[in-house]
Amino acid sequence: MNYKHSIETRAKIRAFALSKDKSTIVYSKEFIFKQSSLSKVDIKNPMYGRKWIEETRKKLSKPVYVYNSKTLELIDYFTETLIATKNLKIRYYTLRKYIKIKKII
Repeated sequence: MNYKHSIETRAKIRAFALSKDKSTIVYSKEFIFKQSSLSKVDIKNPMYGRKWIEETRKKLSKPVYVYNSKTLELIDYFTETLIATKNLKIRYYTLRKYIKIKKII
């Protein structure tokens, strides 16, 4: 069962949230550390020491074919996107975006 606030109640909640002065909030050192990137380094990282199973890696990886845009000749083939990013010297997210929309770089 989903409850929906009335328009008046939503307006009151919004006004109350906007009236708070967020610069006066004091966070504890523990909270700040948990929010920082240092809290997930080495042993504290949940994936620390775990190895990828090759079968799972193959399921998650996508092959990358590199073609010449003018002649459509195959230039190179990579079995994984991470290998392609290292060899092509581009960011992973850029490559992933272009693979998703199937656009030529």
